[in-house]
Amino acid sequence: METLPDYLRAGLEIVSIGLNPSLPSVRDGFYFANPRNRFWRAVAASRLAPGLPPPGPDAVEH
Repeated sequence: METLPDYLRAGLEIVSIGLNPSLPSVRDGFYFANPRNRFWRAVAASRLAPGLPPPGPDAVEH
């Protein structure tokens, strides 16, 4: 089964831990690829990452 790489590294301020990436995420090449995923609403509501770009590879690497 295809999957996505782990992005853990020293110095991260926020780490999201979830289950295996969805098929759309694997297809599109980044975690939480579906912009309707609850993850994006939860991050926005938490105010932990102000100015987070819209859902996409840049937001995941932000």
